[in-house]
Amino acid sequence: MRIQFELSEGVAEFLDGLKKDLGLASRTDAIRHSLNLMKLAVKEIEEGNTFGSYNAKKGVIREVVIPGFEILKIKAKSKNKK
Repeated sequence: MRIQFELSEGVAEFLDGLKKDLGLASRTDAIRHSLNLMKLAVKEIEEGNTFGSYNAKKGVIREVVIPGFEILKIKAKSKNKK
């Protein structure tokens, strides 16, 4: 399936940066990998887990907060109560 949409200059630059930093062939690859990461985050939250990062040197845990994740957390809590 082909989907076409417009990106702001800032988003295009961000994708180009990802492409370069990760050694990807195209912006499409950058988007595909980004969607795979979102898919993983959604799966973890639906299972009742927290999705984030851990800085071992500082002992700091940061949770990824994205609109819509709160709804997934509520659904996961109600599902786990059953």
